[in-house]
Amino acid sequence: KSKDNNHSLSSDLQIKNISSYDWLGENYKSFQPIEFDSFVFYADHIKDNLKYKKNMVKLNSSDAFGSGSHPTTKGCIISLDLLKKKIKPMNMLDIGCGSGVLSIYGALTWKSIHILGVDIDQLSILRSLKNSNQNKLNNKIKFELADRYKIFKYNDNSKFDIVVANIISSTLINASKEISLKISKNGYLILSGILTKQVNKILSAYNSYKLILEKKITIDGWTTIIMRRNG
Repeated sequence: KSKDNNHSLSSDLQIKNISSYDWLGENYKSFQPIEFDSFVFYADHIKDNLKYKKNMVKLNSSDAFGSGSHPTTKGCIISLDLLKKKIKPMNMLDIGCGSGVLSIYGALTWKSIHILGVDIDQLSILRSLKNSNQNKLNNKIKFELADRYKIFKYNDNSKFDIVVANIISSTLINASKEISLKISKNGYLILSGILTKQVNKILSAYNSYKLILEKKITIDGWTTIIMRRNG
């Protein structure tokens, strides 16, 4: 390159200190209401009157995954809606709860259900608790911090009628036995966080645990899997 070109490039370059910029806050402001069949999720920054003829659910997710907009979350919600027509679960386990969006959705879908949400991120647990309290669901949902190398801090024999795991595919595979052991007899498993090209690897990991494929839901290159324990 010529010296003139180098001089031109350097004169256009500006350096600014933006360390105090609130990236999470600005990103949070971009979240718009997310509408599903039965509910609409919205955040605190939405000040205008929302004229939806549906249940309104306040959900803030600036520091935790789960605004309801990502295809993996949408796939889980569609899956829960499908299960609503089939079963009346007593309990549900939400692995990788993030903002608590799926725990909250489950608690609003089934009146008598009790839900445990777990995550390896402390901020996610705090955000989930806040969102649960805002929607007056703290008596139905419990959140726990999980160990980074093990989903559950302790070993127990708790079983759940629905287990939802919306986490990265490598963890779904590595923890397949641990997750499968949490599903009750004839219970359902919802797996998400899976690229469509990864589906066969996930199914291979879970087929060993008496789980039958019920349905696959694909949205924008991401696939959510519904499986059922066969006895």
